[in-house]
Amino acid sequence: MTRDLTPIVVNLDIGDTNRTIVIASAYFAGDGPMTPPAEVQELIQYCSRLRLPLLLGCDANAHHITWGSTDINFRGECLLEYLTTTDLEVLNVGTTPTFVTKSRSEVLDITLVSSSLRDHIKDWRVSAEPSLCDHRIIEFKLDSIKYNRPERRVPGKTDWELYNTNLENNLNYLSLNGKPHHLDLEQDSQAVTRAINEAFDSSCPVTSERPVKDAPWWNTHLSKLRSKVRHLFNTAKRDGN
Repeated sequence: MTRDLTPIVVNLDIGDTNRTIVIASAYFAGDGPMTPPAEVQELIQYCSRLRLPLLLGCDANAHHITWGSTDINFRGECLLEYLTTTDLEVLNVGTTPTFVTKSRSEVLDITLVSSSLRDHIKDWRVSAEPSLCDHRIIEFKLDSIKYNRPERRVPGKTDWELYNTNLENNLNYLSLNGKPHHLDLEQDSQAVTRAINEAFDSSCPVTSERPVKDAPWWNTHLSKLRSKVRHLFNTAKRDGN
């Protein structure tokens, strides 16, 4: 990991197998000596050597019509030439700018992926949602990932009439089969607890939980504030203040 490169290793269920993949974010400095930077090339070589699929999002600062830029510059030519020597493919679709200011817009951000992972990436797009910086948010889906939702019983969905009936039957069964002179209160309390739990389980269905939103506290007011901050940021950048 460096200031301009952050890779992580994750294990995901893709298709019918569990696979180890590398996901990384990188910045290619516009005044750097080479494109991509040496540390990025080392990461690509490392993944290739260990046969680890790589998903790389990068601010490439390079123009090429291959990933939707309006023109081709020297950095773009160098980067594309390098990519042809690797197993990486460009995921970018269309020509929607990924870098936008009041005076300029261009495609500078590229998403790269190993060919073995290519078919599992779906719906790549540039989001129109404000991002609080000059670069737009890029979204896509990693397909065929198994997600097993946690299961639990929701008390609010309990059939209480059925619960009362089941509990009464369970307690009646205990009274018929119990020992009238039994003095083990701990054992009796456990039997009653089981009767209550069994009545609840049989009258409250098991349901799968839905994934919780990443930011359940986010709202329209915050969206407006974020847009305002973005506007002020761009103004300050233009004015040098």
